[in-house]
Amino acid sequence: MLKNIKRFFEMHGLNPIQFIKGCSSISRFIKNYRGYKRQQSACFPLEFKNIMPVLNDYRESAGIIKGHYVHQDLWAATKIYDAKPNRHVDIGSRIDGFITSLLSHRTVEVVDIRPLVSPYENLKFIQDDATEMATFKDQELESVSCLHAMEHFGLGRYGDPIQPDAYRVFAQSLARVIKKGGTLYLSVPIGKQKLAFNAHRVFDVQTIIDLFPTFILESFSVVNDDGDYIDKAVHTDYKNSNFSCGLFEFKKSA
Repeated sequence: MLKNIKRFFEMHGLNPIQFIKGCSSISRFIKNYRGYKRQQSACFPLEFKNIMPVLNDYRESAGIIKGHYVHQDLWAATKIYDAKPNRHVDIGSRIDGFITSLLSHRTVEVVDIRPLVSPYENLKFIQDDATEMATFKDQELESVSCLHAMEHFGLGRYGDPIQPDAYRVFAQSLARVIKKGGTLYLSVPIGKQKLAFNAHRVFDVQTIIDLFPTFILESFSVVNDDGDYIDKAVHTDYKNSNFSCGLFEFKKSA
């Protein structure tokens, strides 16, 4: 329950732990403020009306190489770069991370129910509910990604209609539009299967595998509950996870 409360605040831009740590750094900020004031130059004078306290950065490392999005974005982008498909379509993945990394070397078609205005010519955007994949013909696509998106389908969180089995309909739609030999790069939360309405679903790994009977699981990796990347994972090891991330590379066989 405490983890869910913390996640709720973080989803709304509030981090209670960071706030508490920040309060403990106020005395350090005041000390630095006074030190700068004694030494300030005419080029950058210190004005109280312009102060902007940033209280926690000195505690942090140079960066964070941890968590679902860091590892899944690198995992999928690397595989797509190596595969070099003629055409790649993404469904609902994060734009400011995974998609922008792909745009550095290729054109990407993105489908999302939310609007997007793109300044980049190599980002082709289609605003649509991807559940039915109605934009695409049967056996049309050779390479598709969907990272941390399918778990939200049909819950109304992003303005989509309520549809409890939308994830299943979406899987069937993917099977329809991906051609034989085509690849699907999919990531979803995995662990003890549950619904956290209206945020997301957490899937048992076998549930995901069973959703794609005409596909072969080429590779399976995991970002575990601690945010660490596990390559070539054993899916039965994560049945009791709380909120890990499964990274599935499927190849359509029939």
